[in-house]
Amino acid sequence: MSEQQLESVSLIFATGFLGNPASYYGHLLLRFNTNSPQQQSVLQQTALNFGADIPANENMLLYIGKGLIGGYQSSFTQQPFFFHANNYGESELRDLWEYELQLPQADLQLLARHSWEVMNADFTYYFFNRNCAFRMAVLLELVIPAELSKPNRWWETPQAVMQRLANATKNQQPVVKTVKFVPSRQSRLYQRYEQLDAETADYVHAAVQDPTLIPTAQYQQLSLTQQYAAIDTLLDYYQVIRKPAEGEADPNNTLYNQSLAARYTLPAAASSSNFHSKDEPGLGRAPSYAGLGITQTNDQQTAIRLRLRPAYYDNLDASYGHVPHAALAMADTELTLQSDSIAINKLQLVAIESLRTNLTGLPGDRHHSWFLDVGASQLTAGCMDCLAPKVAAGAGYAKAPLNQSWLLAAFVGAGFHSNNIQASGVYLSGRLQTSWYASPNWQFAAMYEQRWFQSEAQVDVYQLKGRWVLNQQTDVRLEYNHWQRSELVLSMGWYF
Repeated sequence: MSEQQLESVSLIFATGFLGNPASYYGHLLLRFNTNSPQQQSVLQQTALNFGADIPANENMLLYIGKGLIGGYQSSFTQQPFFFHANNYGESELRDLWEYELQLPQADLQLLARHSWEVMNADFTYYFFNRNCAFRMAVLLELVIPAELSKPNRWWETPQAVMQRLANATKNQQPVVKTVKFVPSRQSRLYQRYEQLDAETADYVHAAVQDPTLIPTAQYQQLSLTQQYAAIDTLLDYYQVIRKPAEGEADPNNTLYNQSLAARYTLPAAASSSNFHSKDEPGLGRAPSYAGLGITQTNDQQTAIRLRLRPAYYDNLDASYGHVPHAALAMADTELTLQSDSIAINKLQLVAIESLRTNLTGLPGDRHHSWFLDVGASQLTAGCMDCLAPKVAAGAGYAKAPLNQSWLLAAFVGAGFHSNNIQASGVYLSGRLQTSWYASPNWQFAAMYEQRWFQSEAQVDVYQLKGRWVLNQQTDVRLEYNHWQRSELVLSMGWYF
């Protein structure tokens, strides 16, 4: 990469990926954009990445533990951008956002030279606050007069850096020049599928079940516009599910080639879809949350409820670079205050809900969902003196029946919830839940779970939640919780 050919740099944000703990919060990398004849495609441009140096086949639990306590060294590396675009967009199915920066040539050269220097340095890696977000922010502070990094903060997230960058200026001009959304292969498939009319969607399902339908009369009965949409959807579908390395051993490779051949028989035309997203990460809310509310139980006990969630989101406020309808919370703590006492209502050390929308319902787009909850909570709603450790996990299936704003999910699971370390606290469970993003300002969720304890006790747990967004940093929530007893919670929250 020649400094004379360097035109700009772009900070790339990869959305969160719940298949890898190191990627829960998203990822940042820097791309150097040149006019070099040898790098005419954006995929050939040089990308600077930062990550922990992890041994091959590292045990996942060991990986998490060492990442929390600084057990890994980390470093900057460079590779063609194609490697990252393929890994994130095609393999892990993560959307990318490109923020091209507006910097003078002298700053671009300084940034390039310093990037070359830091590639020779090793750093201690900490999952929460000395990660890719922090290191990329420190690097950019060399040429951007803004506090992009927060060295004294206990946690740092890629999205928080993108938000600071979106508000940064240099010489009274915005630092961010352009913002580009690069959808993953799955996002392209889903957006194409949502735009299909009923007749075309029926044909796509039929063609997947019987690929010989592509050149037959049913296909010819579609209008030219419908044929474009159908074949483009099939191409994205087979790209999502096929395994290119297996060649003809994977029949989906042959079906992809057949669909591609059918596309070539159509007149030349632009893509049948315009991909878009309103979830620009730089426009999102801050990552941490604090709430203040009032609770009342069914036996008329009133209390104050305090909540602090350092990171990151739940199924009501997942947006702007988060995984829709999912949840990812760490150290989420609720305190209950009455006139003469204070108690922990809930402590979620880790709470994850990985929900896949499975929008199309086509074979291969039927991914499992799962949840994990580790921490402690009261044994009944509204209790002040029955805090007990809790571990729960489950797997199931989720489906977006109409579009991606509404999700239904069902799980089977197991857990332990007791203040005595006895087998009686072990239970099996069945859970149904739904979430609905009615509008950008209104979100709703409901959950029903039945637990069968080793002690032969049966407990029904259900929850109704609603959220009203007042502005980007403030919301109002109403919750009804029931397990053994019932409580109603009205609260106001602030993001910071």
